[in-house]
Amino acid sequence: MTNEKQPQLPVPVTPPSKVRLWPLWLVIIILITALVSLAAYGWLNIKEVEQLKFQLDYITKGDDSKSQTVQQLKSQVDKQNSDLLAQSRTVSDQLATLRRQTEHNARQLSQVGGQSRTDWLLAEAEYLMRLANQRLNMERDAAGAEAILNAANSVLAESDDPGLYAIRQQLSKDIIALQRVSKIDREGIYLQLEALIDLIAKLDQSHYQARHNEATAAANSSAEIAEEQSELVTSDGAFTHMLKDALDELKQLVVIRRLDEAVEPLLAPDQVYYLQQNLRLMIEQAELALLDRNQPMYQRNLTKAEQWINTYFSQNKDDTALLLSTLERLKALQIDPELPDISQSLQLLKKRVALLYRQHQLPTPSEAITPEQALPETKGTADGAVAQ
Repeated sequence: MTNEKQPQLPVPVTPPSKVRLWPLWLVIIILITALVSLAAYGWLNIKEVEQLKFQLDYITKGDDSKSQTVQQLKSQVDKQNSDLLAQSRTVSDQLATLRRQTEHNARQLSQVGGQSRTDWLLAEAEYLMRLANQRLNMERDAAGAEAILNAANSVLAESDDPGLYAIRQQLSKDIIALQRVSKIDREGIYLQLEALIDLIAKLDQSHYQARHNEATAAANSSAEIAEEQSELVTSDGAFTHMLKDALDELKQLVVIRRLDEAVEPLLAPDQVYYLQQNLRLMIEQAELALLDRNQPMYQRNLTKAEQWINTYFSQNKDDTALLLSTLERLKALQIDPELPDISQSLQLLKKRVALLYRQHQLPTPSEAITPEQALPETKGTADGAVAQ
């Protein structure tokens, strides 16, 4: 009810709003910018297309030159293939030649190999025979040389070569000649001399004194024998008695003793020692002569030792008699027997080996085809091709 009594107020009139144009201008500007950009992009694409066309033209021209190069290379390859084919035929011929040469060499080697065992056996026999000659000439060992020659004979028997008959015949003669050489027990003789040296040390002055006493006794016995003979000559009677008295008086004045050997004066003890040492040295020199196979020196030293023992020592002593008998027996031994010549069999074997070497000798290099002659000289070129 209250709303009907209030007066109505006038309605306000709003003025019409103004049209805004800046969005339109903005759109126009954007469109213009887009058009300019499209135009620039199109211009750039056109330039790029032109550049591509230019490159395509250039590439097209390059393909033509490359095609020519390829054609040239193809022709060179064809030429090299023909050259390689020709070289292959040449190499095949050379391989065939080398194959024939290899087969020829194999046949030669098979022949040489079949006879190598005989050659080795002959070489071994020659070495043994040479060793036997050196052993006999340098060491004068007949037993050792005989053993070595027997070994060489066994080696020659293994070869089963009839051409070695003359050599084995001479070799058997040499072995028999060595067997005829008297065997010397050099070690036994040396030991006997050493035993004599020990026996000399047992000779003392009693041996010499006994000899001196024996000489004196021999002189007394000679005087008694002379006296008895004088008694037999005389007869009974005054004349005999007077003559005997006269002889007795003469005997007191002149004493005549007849001795077969001169009586040596009695030596002092130190002189006996030196005498024993000298005897020892003589026997040692005889030992050295025995080892050196010096027969004159050996006999000279033993003879001198024997003379000294006979002169200065009594022979009735057992040691002295044993010493003298042993020296006499050793002095008669031949310590350097005459040796035979066993070099003839070696000379025959050398001739046989030289003959076999000439028969088995391989062809000379001028006759055989060498690999250097079979293969041509080849060298590489800069482009990798092989030039003949």
